[in-house]
Amino acid sequence: MEEVKVVYALIRNEFNQIVMADNHEGHWSLPGGKVELNENLIEAAVREVYEETGLEVEIGNILAVNEAKFIKRNHHAIYFFI
Repeated sequence: MEEVKVVYALIRNEFNQIVMADNHEGHWSLPGGKVELNENLIEAAVREVYEETGLEVEIGNILAVNEAKFIKRNHHAIYFFI
């Protein structure tokens, strides 16, 4: 089973509102995506946030980790929320 690492960034603006990204499938989510080869979690989060929102951010701590198995896709996903 292929392991896939995914990062999502929880970003609050100056009004304590959470920044969301349109995933172009009719849904909104936290900005994030797959960690690329030779990329660490921080680099992936910074890149994904910029690609999806245009924001340049500094990353803090890992807030949560979630794990899921997608048998039909043969994926074992580990989600990191930063």
